[in-house]
Amino acid sequence: MLKFRWLLFATAAALSVAAMPEPADASQITEYQSTGTCRDCTGNGVAQLFVSNYTPGAAFTLGNFISFMYDGSNKLSAFTITSGDVVNFTGSIGPALPGSYNMHVEGGTVTTDFLTGGTGFWCAGVSCEADEGFNGVWSAADASAVPEPLSTALLGTGLLGLGLARRRHWFAGLKQKSDSPTG
Repeated sequence: MLKFRWLLFATAAALSVAAMPEPADASQITEYQSTGTCRDCTGNGVAQLFVSNYTPGAAFTLGNFISFMYDGSNKLSAFTITSGDVVNFTGSIGPALPGSYNMHVEGGTVTTDFLTGGTGFWCAGVSCEADEGFNGVWSAADASAVPEPLSTALLGTGLLGLGLARRRHWFAGLKQKSDSPTG
């Protein structure tokens, strides 16, 4: 009877966790990163763009924008533009990487263009006048590949149940040994 109650409890707990609603914003977030060597500035040009629900090769919309960050150089200071600051976001990236892509972002006190060419040429700044270089390469990564809370909770509940069942089995074995006439 005790085993049946335990099984019933574990099943009810797993079903209640599984019935939890999904988060309202289940958007696909993609991180694009560009790296290149400065030709007219010192160091490397590193830019990072986060967009949501973007189809590579399509025109950007304000709704796609999450953030854009540029590491900066001796000619152009580092900056970050977030979705709360952005007022204009145009251009496109993809579908094939690397390639020739352009982007224009305005937000807060920063306005910048970021262009890359198929040969690895890249430039940054208003009308690309600040930094430029070569060996520019875009890469993309799915930034939303984080486990869902529901899956993690369900896995945790299952592991807890297995651990408790194992512990119970171990204690039952000890009790049986102590109850035996030779024990």
